[in-house]
Amino acid sequence: MPALKITANMLTIGRAGIEVIIGLLGILKGKLALKNVALLLIAVWFSDVASGFLARSLKVKIRDWIGEHDLYADMTVSTGVLYYLTSCRYILVGVGCAIFIISTVLMYHFHSIALAEDYRLSLMC
Repeated sequence: MPALKITANMLTIGRAGIEVIIGLLGILKGKLALKNVALLLIAVWFSDVASGFLARSLKVKIRDWIGEHDLYADMTVSTGVLYYLTSCRYILVGVGCAIFIISTVLMYHFHSIALAEDYRLSLMC
């Protein structure tokens, strides 16, 4: 596998891991971690752009599991940020739950293959 693809995959995996860090910062540091969470979110955005650029710059298109599930990494970060904002009371708990439920229903309703698959898998667990 080309080095560019490996780098793009590592950036995607790192993005998914940052979600856990953001959630833990909400639990352990609360509102004091806002600056760190903002910096992590900026790093996530840059890594998302970089991984997409690297994956598209390959002359030979290589499909792999990580590349096909890149959207999951983005969604886990979004969920982690929502959890952080809710746990620190920047967003009311009821509003945070409503955002999560409404977005899940909308994603399922509009039949996004990747998102609908994720929704079905979460129901099976």
